[in-house]
Amino acid sequence: MNIVIVLFLLVLTVYFGYSIIKFMRLEVGSLFFKFALGFGVGFGAIYLLMIIIYAIGLEWNATLIFFPIFFISACGFIFSYKHHKRINIAKLSGKSTFLFITIILLVGFVLFESTIRPLSAWDGWSSWQMRAKAMYLDQKITTGQFAYFETEYPLAVPLYSVFVYEILGEVDDTAILLVSFFFYAMIGLAAFSFLREKTSTNFAFLITFLLLSTQNIIRHGGRYESGMADIVMSFFVLITIILLHLALEKKSMMSLAFLLFVMALTSQIKNEGIVFSSIVFVVILYYAVIGRIARNWLLYLLYIVSMLVWPLLKEIYGLPGGILRSTPVLSVGIFVDVAKIQFLQYLNIQNWNLGWVYLITSTAYLIASKKINGVIIIILAQLVVYLIIFLFSSVDPVTHAEGITDRLLIHIFPAATVMISVFLYPMIKRQRFLN
Repeated sequence: MNIVIVLFLLVLTVYFGYSIIKFMRLEVGSLFFKFALGFGVGFGAIYLLMIIIYAIGLEWNATLIFFPIFFISACGFIFSYKHHKRINIAKLSGKSTFLFITIILLVGFVLFESTIRPLSAWDGWSSWQMRAKAMYLDQKITTGQFAYFETEYPLAVPLYSVFVYEILGEVDDTAILLVSFFFYAMIGLAAFSFLREKTSTNFAFLITFLLLSTQNIIRHGGRYESGMADIVMSFFVLITIILLHLALEKKSMMSLAFLLFVMALTSQIKNEGIVFSSIVFVVILYYAVIGRIARNWLLYLLYIVSMLVWPLLKEIYGLPGGILRSTPVLSVGIFVDVAKIQFLQYLNIQNWNLGWVYLITSTAYLIASKKINGVIIIILAQLVVYLIIFLFSSVDPVTHAEGITDRLLIHIFPAATVMISVFLYPMIKRQRFLN
């Protein structure tokens, strides 16, 4: 029964966020992309709701949390009912039908895997979900929780788990893994809907299947590494990059506002999100200066403040500082060893199939063809960050890199796969299979 309730809450999160999008009259992407974006917006809104309830001194409870979410979702349905367009299901070609069925079977397999075992990933068990359990039992956030778990990670992921536990009325280490599965499914929906809009149906199905069948993505979506925050980061990085691309096309203030909101939320998933969002923000400022994107300095200021909230709270309350030192270890040998680990990870077929080989060769072609743009720069900059960051590690950098490089690369992999494929499509659309 808990599994059914959690699935309902996840679908409700989608429509909660979708209702906010409709109320704000954001016209960006297809209906299916709005559903995927709605899940991200709903996730962020629930996180803010949990923070507000705590900040005003109330205890979390199912009624207090569920009522505003359900009310806004119901109003959104009533408000937009007359404006809903009939979804036209185009007749699929034989190739698209085959790929569609294969994707459905694959997603079904990951769903099944996510329901047959309790939480087992060490970081999920010892950090992400354990903090959620502590907050649920304490009915509040305390500095003692951070001191006990010795963690500095932000609160968005644990507080969504608290939301689920409050509605369930208990902790369920199996049902909570459906959250990871849903992020996996929404990555697929966002990828397909954007690819379908920018390329062809066949090509969109093909790239979506290759993305969702990547072993590392599957493991985080519903198998042994589900329950952690890396698949959540993957989703928000993908949504951020797509929104940036669409904001450059639309040049509307609302698309910029949603882009900055999602970026701020990405910084509340993991600390890596702060670095990623900062890189994207620099690119946005560049585009704003040259007039390629809407300019609103108040929105920019609000984004900067929101991104700095968590680091400032850590300083104010003396929360653990993490495993990064303030000064880097300047060693060419260590940098080369870390670079070697990352390069070998690109070639790790068990984790990525040939995904990174495809991305590296395709990116090299685009650069050689002088088709580089802000999105490609963001992807490359993030990969460079994942090399440099280990020079600041307070533990052995090489051992640290060996342990988490595959989890870092998963953050950027879906976004890189989707966007590089879109940029490459004009060259390869002459292939009959892809048309």
